[in-house]
Amino acid sequence: MSYVWLEIEQVGRIAISNHKFVDWDLETEMDNVPLVTLGYESSYDVFVKAHGGGLSGQAQAISLGIARALLKVSENHRSPLKKEGLLTRDSRVVERKKVGLKKARKAPQFSKR
Repeated sequence: MSYVWLEIEQVGRIAISNHKFVDWDLETEMDNVPLVTLGYESSYDVFVKAHGGGLSGQAQAISLGIARALLKVSENHRSPLKKEGLLTRDSRVVERKKVGLKKARKAPQFSKR
């Protein structure tokens, strides 16, 4: 989950959870893809709070948050962002554990006798 704030006409800094973007060592290419797609690398300062999930999930949440924030700036951004697939949420979630099984799909060892 991530919360995203954009500041207009700034230097182009990206801060993620109070760390500089360069210091944040995860899928860095994924995070600023919406800005690169629209050519706004240095037009906005981006401040993000990300928590929960793993690093890859946080990177996807940040990318989606930035894309949605840019969409609120101008509705004209929708077609290039949608073309790159940046407005689509990854809908996969963890499958629940079922009664009688050890995990979601792992069954106890079968014994004939």
